Amino acid sequence: MVIREQRFRWILRAFFLALIAAALFYFVDWRAALDALVGINITFAIMAFLMLSAQIVLSALRWQLTAKQLDIHFDPRFAVREYYLAQILNQTLPGGILGDAGRAYRSRSERGVLASGQAVLIERLAGQLGLLAVFAVGVAAAFTSGIAQKWPDWFTRVSLAMLGLLLLAALTATITSRSLKDTPSSSLLRKTLLDQSVFARQVAYSSATGVLNVAAFAACAAAVGATMAVADAATIIPIILFAMVLPLTISGWGFREGAAAALFPVVGLTPAVGVASSVVFGVLVFLSTTPALLFALKQREKPDPKRG
Repeated sequence: MVIREQRFRWILRAFFLALIAAALFYFVDWRAALDALVGINITFAIMAFLMLSAQIVLSALRWQLTAKQLDIHFDPRFAVREYYLAQILNQTLPGGILGDAGRAYRSRSERGVLASGQAVLIERLAGQLGLLAVFAVGVAAAFTSGIAQKWPDWFTRVSLAMLGLLLLAALTATITSRSLKDTPSSSLLRKTLLDQSVFARQVAYSSATGVLNVAAFAACAAAVGATMAVADAATIIPIILFAMVLPLTISGWGFREGAAAALFPVVGLTPAVGVASSVVFGVLVFLSTTPALLFALKQREKPDPKRG
């Protein structure tokens, strides 16, 4: 039964990849995309690499802070090492979560797998909330500055609908958390994210990682010759990055390129440039995780993260 389920998942992934590849082949000028890749600006690529590396470190510190609120203690060095190891596994294995499961398992010694898994899940949630915050600010800036007037009508409607849903979700979560104060899930979120002692740092970490991811993708676009306004970048790039969350390919390859090809024309750029930008971003995301290989080559310590 398990073998059948695994086989079905692989068939499903292959089907979606083939479907995306066929659509991209039909709609994208591949010669233009290859030309953009050949003429890549190394300076912008290096900038993107540094920003992606910085967001890994900040994400690791966010994980350490979240875990500490659940009485799981480890030092920044352990957090950064384990986060790098998790990221390289997420980049090379289907689903994009096996690396996170690994760091949850290796940090389990003080409170058990359940608590360590909760710390990992909440940390990942905080990262996605940071990206959503960048999107919300981007949409607001685009409308206040008049940039949104150049968008197609369909994207304007979609952006406003998404912004409205975000505001509604935030309002609902606020009301629910106040009315259900004693539920385990609400208490867990308050303790790890909303507690007065950590709220400012959680906001800072998540905002910084969201901005760095978006800025890194924009730098990849600049590396292949495409520039966009800050508000445009803050609006379309988070949507492109959310396409990577779908667990149907490895590290979002395919879905990310498809989203970029569909959304770059919204800001006056070609689908070919969108695909080229996404390919550069995907390569640099993987390269930014390669320091994990150095950690793996060293003699591993016992899986006890408690280091004082």
